[in-house]
Formats: sequence, structure tokens, C-alpha cells
Amino acid sequence: MTEEQAYFRRSTIIMLGAAIGGFAIEYALNLFLARTLTSPDYGDFKVAMAFLAIASMAVVVGGDRAAPRFLPAFLETDHRGGVWDYVRTFLLVAFALSAGVAAVTIMLSLLIYGGLDPQDHHPLVVASLVAPFAAVVTLLGRVFLAAKLVGLSQLPWRIVYPLLLLVLVSIAAFLFDELTGVDVLWIVMIVALIVIVIQLFFLFRHQLMPLRRHPDIAVPKQWIVASVPMMLVGLLQIGMSQTDIFMVELLSDSEAVVGYFGAATTTVYVIVLAQTVGVSVISPLVTGALAEGGDAVRRLQERGFRLLFWLVAPLCAGIVVFAPFIMSLFGVCYVEATAALQILTIGYGVSSVLALSPLWLQFAGKERATMWVTLAVFLANIPLNAVMVPLYDIDGAAISTTVSLFVAAVVLSVLMRRDINASPWPVGSAITGLVIRNAR
Repeated sequence: MTEEQAYFRRSTIIMLGAAIGGFAIEYALNLFLARTLTSPDYGDFKVAMAFLAIASMAVVVGGDRAAPRFLPAFLETDHRGGVWDYVRTFLLVAFALSAGVAAVTIMLSLLIYGGLDPQDHHPLVVASLVAPFAAVVTLLGRVFLAAKLVGLSQLPWRIVYPLLLLVLVSIAAFLFDELTGVDVLWIVMIVALIVIVIQLFFLFRHQLMPLRRHPDIAVPKQWIVASVPMMLVGLLQIGMSQTDIFMVELLSDSEAVVGYFGAATTTVYVIVLAQTVGVSVISPLVTGALAEGGDAVRRLQERGFRLLFWLVAPLCAGIVVFAPFIMSLFGVCYVEATAALQILTIGYGVSSVLALSPLWLQFAGKERATMWVTLAVFLANIPLNAVMVPLYDIDGAAISTTVSLFVAAVVLSVLMRRDINASPWPVGSAITGLVIRNAR
């Protein structure tokens, strides 16, 4: 077994285990919150968490996504000061932009709701304050990933983060007469700070980020130039998947269905986790494969596609078949979102299986092409939701998102075929790999 194969197998096992364990904990948390909070309050909480996901990615301007592209060069040398330069640059950017996001969010909330008690405002206000800390958690996790310390890149925020959140939320529900979405978001901030402390401890223990500057780095302009398009792509991808819940919030006649739809999007997130496992395993190897070119690129793409296919396909089949039972776990009324869950599963499934296409394009210097394709599909998704939600309510939102994810995945795959000269969908290889593995 080669070193690359050993890394591939070890990383897949660790990431898959962390993803499954983390999702189980997070799903238990959402079941608990759906039954503890009122349906409207749970819906507001899910909207705030969607906003948090977008804001935390925006404020770090793609520094987390670009880390596997730039940090290995520093980590492979004895002088690792460049790691601190990189992290320091994006920390300063993240907290500066977060201050602006929080200021705008708070001012708008004061204009709409008035008063100074956070409980009188939408949970979005607290989510804007949590954003920089969530961004730091992601950024530090990518440093471990760039160093190929897969366990430390995944466990703090995949397992520790949701487990601490579940424990503290359960304690808070026991101590207080009434728990609100605003209360939960304050707890999210506390947990993020704890995880950051854990990450810093291991970064310093493994001497991955000595607090010294790199003598040859003057202005890290190349980092920002490369990271911003990556951020925009990621932001648009998240925005495309989250537009539906915002549109349901704005256009639906019933506030309760926002909570129902939030439960469906929470469930389908397991597919995104499976996608994240595959992409995270592949990403540290992409730069080397591109440098070798030809067969190295095709070999890594086939292996990555095979991994994603067999991670995602069984999940999608299970969700579609057992959707009514899954939604009933949130409560009897949540079964109303069964069809929406099944429709979303199709869109997320196709998008996840083809998720390596934008990764190859971004690492090959085609960030702008990826960004423009994703932007076009994102913009088209908004009027599509505006038409479909009034007609079909949450099912219309699910259809809009599925169409958007499908179109984006196919177009990016075609671009990959053209620019990288490797098949984005080597289905034959995926099936052959399974047959060979079973024969062994």
C-alpha cells in the first residue's frame, strides 16, 4: 500500500466516523430543540443558524478554503512562521468584517423591533455576534487538515462542538422555565470559544503555528486574491441551499412551516456531511496531482468520485424511503415536510456526487469561472423560489433548490471536463471499484 493510499484510507475512516457521530449528536440536538421550542421559535432559530453559516464564511473571505492550497508549503519546512502569517491575516479580516455585519444587523433590528432586550429581537442579532468565532473554528480546523492531521481537523468541531452544545442546552432547558432560540445562540457562542481554546492547545502542542512571522512574506496579497473567489463560490453554494428557508419565511402564510422546512433541511444535511468527508480527504492531494498532471489527475478523480458515490447514494436512498418516519421523529406535525425532504434529497445527492468539479477548478486557478457559474445559478434561484413558494409552499422551495443544485453541478462538471481533461462522472470506475473491493 502506497503512502497516498494509506492516507486516503485512514482519512476516510476518521472523517466518516466523525461525520456520522457529529451528525447523530447534532440531529439529537435538533430533535430536542424542535420539541422544546415552539414551532415558530424553532423556525426563527433555523433561520438564524442559516444566517450564521453564511456570515461566518463571508467574514473569513475564503481563508479557510484556501488553506489546503497554501499552508502545506509552510508546514513541510522547519520554519512554520508562514502559518501564523496566514492565520493572523484572516483573523484580522474576520473580526473587522464581523464588526460591520454585527453593527448593520443590530441597527436594522433596533429599527424594526426597538428596545434593548435581546429576547425582544430576532435571533439573527445574536447570530451576527457568534459569526467571527464560528469562522475561527473553521479556519483553525483547516490548518490541521493542511498538515494531514485529519483527526484533529475533524473531532473538535464535528464531535466536541455539537456534544457540548447538546449538554449545555439540555442543562439550560432544565434550569430555566422557558428556553428560546436566542438563549441557544448564546450557548453556541460559549461552545465556539471552548472549541477554539482546544484547537489552539493542539496547534501549539504539535508546533504547527509558532507565533513568529515569516521573513520572506511582505504582503499576503496572493492569499486574498485566491481566497475571495473561493469564498464567493462557497457563499453562493450555501446561499443557494439556504435561500429556500429565507423565502419560506418571507412568502409562506404559515410561520410554523418554516420550522417544518428547517427540520427537512437539517435532515438532508447528512448528505452534505458525506460530501464534506470526500472533499476533505481529496483536497490535500489535489495540488500534487495537478502538478503531476495526466494520469495522476484522472486517478485521483476516479478515486474521489468512487468515494463520494458510495458515501452519498445509499444515504439518499435511505432518506427517500424512510422520509415519513424520519420527519415524524421531530413531531407528528413535521410529517408535512416529507415530500420536501424527498425532493431536496435528489438535489443534494446529485450535487454531492459531483462535488469534486468545483474543487479541481478552484485549485487549477479557475476560481472565477466557478464563481460566475455559481452566481448565475444563485440569482436564478431567487425568482424561481418567488414563483414556486406561493404555489407549492415548502415543496416549491425544495423544487427550486433541487433544480438550482442540479444545474450548477452539471455546468461545473462540464467545465471540469473541458479545463482539467478528466471525467467528472466516471460511473464505470465507481462500480468496478465496488466489485473489486467485494471480490477481495
